[in-house]
Amino acid sequence: MLRGGEEAAFLRLAEITVPEGGAVVAFAEVYVDESGTHATSDMVVVAGYVFRRVNARRFQKDWSRILRSEGLRHFHMTDCANGRGDYKDWTPERRVRIEKKLIALTHKESAFGFAIGVRPSVFRKTIPGEIMPYSFLLSQCLLVCQYWARRANFRNKFAYFFEAGNEGKTQANEVMAVIAAHEKAREAAQYVSHTFVTKDQAAPLQAADMLAWLSRNALEKREAGKYPRKDFLALKREQDLLQYFDEISLGPLRHRDAISKAIAKGYSHLWKESGWGEPNFEVDWPDWPKPDA
Repeated sequence: MLRGGEEAAFLRLAEITVPEGGAVVAFAEVYVDESGTHATSDMVVVAGYVFRRVNARRFQKDWSRILRSEGLRHFHMTDCANGRGDYKDWTPERRVRIEKKLIALTHKESAFGFAIGVRPSVFRKTIPGEIMPYSFLLSQCLLVCQYWARRANFRNKFAYFFEAGNEGKTQANEVMAVIAAHEKAREAAQYVSHTFVTKDQAAPLQAADMLAWLSRNALEKREAGKYPRKDFLALKREQDLLQYFDEISLGPLRHRDAISKAIAKGYSHLWKESGWGEPNFEVDWPDWPKPDA
């Protein structure tokens, strides 16, 4: 279980990501996770939450308190949904109860949620070359954070957090390192830092895990003409954004300047020597089939 010392360690971790003198900047924290990067999956989702710093601190404390009350060290959505691991002896009612508490807390403290998905097989067919689906989705997530910043009139900096040791770490670090090294990209991304932490260290990453898993599950159901899970519908809010790139929506992207240059030069990400294209965010949560009668 997370104890007081571990919660304090999280707060200290968040503080040291700010460069010297950065304490005067009222920046936000972006926590990013993914679902579906395993070999047998053909739907990948990268998702996350934007937290203002004071809310992230409060969220860490309250999330940890909820987990302690149930004897948990951290929350893992796939195990909770399927009654595995720490949840194998739990009743469905108990699993639903803790989800409801965590969803309510996420609604209260997070400023914005985003989830972006694509089928790797469709992506590789439509966008040939070395660009990886994860790198593409992460780049889109960073653009979505700018979308939120414009809507919220947020003009300060973002500190980005990713899970240490996950399958996308190498690609995430590549994308973020290129941003950090180029002034124009840093300014566009409102970048102050990026850090890799474990989910045990950072409760907001566990919330991102919940959003990523539920969004991937919902997109898979939508593709199959099925209605999404009730916990997905409970988690999503009006201000959150879900994008799904199918073959039709990917097609025009191949000819966008940033992507065409990256393909031509063999880059595995979309940042180096490319502009910050204006995305079209005339998008909302997709329409879903009606629930079965």
